[in-house]
Order: sequence, then C-alpha cells, then structure tokens
Amino acid sequence: MTEREVQKAIGSNRSLRGYICIPNVMMSYGRYEADLIMIREKSKRVYEVEIKVDYHDFLKDFNKKCYHDHPDISYFFYAFPQDLYTAHKEDIDTLIKPGTGVMLVARKYHRNVYWKNGKVIEGEKSPYYDVDVIKRATCRPVQPISTERMYDYMRIGCMKWSRAE
Repeated sequence: MTEREVQKAIGSNRSLRGYICIPNVMMSYGRYEADLIMIREKSKRVYEVEIKVDYHDFLKDFNKKCYHDHPDISYFFYAFPQDLYTAHKEDIDTLIKPGTGVMLVARKYHRNVYWKNGKVIEGEKSPYYDVDVIKRATCRPVQPISTERMYDYMRIGCMKWSRAE
C-alpha cells in the first residue's frame, strides 16, 4: 500500500464524517511536511496524520529536529497499513509518544452481487479501504484555528486535490 492510497482512504473516510482533508501540507514555514491534515469544521481543530508505509521510515521519524509541533495542530496521529502495524505492533506501541493516536488502513474486498432473471449472480470482487482508529489522540493545549486560517488551509487543499492524479 502506498502513502497516496492511505491518504485517499483516510480522506474519503473522514470527509464523510465532517472533516476537511488536505494532503502534503508544508508546516512551520517549510520545516516539515504533514502527510495529511484534517480540519473538523465544527470545532476548527486541526488533526495531523503522519503516514508510514515502511517500518524503517517510521523509525527515522524520531530523529527529526521538528517533531510534528506546529502550533495549529490539536491532535496528532500515525497511520499505518494494517499489515505493517500487525508485524511491528509491540515496537510501534513502545515508540509512540503518549497522546498520539493510531489509525490503521486495510484493503478489503467485497463481491458485487446483482439479480439476473430472478437469480442472484456474484460478480467481480471490488476493493475498498477500511479505516480504523485503534488509539485515540489526546487534544493538545492549543486554541482552535480561526475561520480565516481554516480558509487558508482550504485554499491549499483545493489546489492539492484538483491537481491530484
């Protein structure tokens, strides 16, 4: 599973729940890039999601000078493909800082079923993504963003999603 697939899975899942989802946002004047941010429109709280599709990349995250510390971020999550998390669960749970949430993304399949001449016909399998929050993040002591700041993020999001392949 690629980072882009995880972004799309989480973005699709969370946008249905009232979040504005924006991929690859430069934070802290370019000091680091957030893989995905989500803004809860009602509360104006910003969630950062750091996507890890490789265990060694996850380990490198702890050597960064700037560790997901943007002042707009109320909640911080790691997102993993489910098989990666399952393979390294104990190590990941030990390394993740308190207050950090965890999301898992799994590719699943359902069989298309339809009626034909009064009979149930099973068609091709279609993939879909299941997103589970297995560990909730704790709210950091930051203020909700202003409406103007939310619009700034939304402008970035419009450019990102409209240019996405």
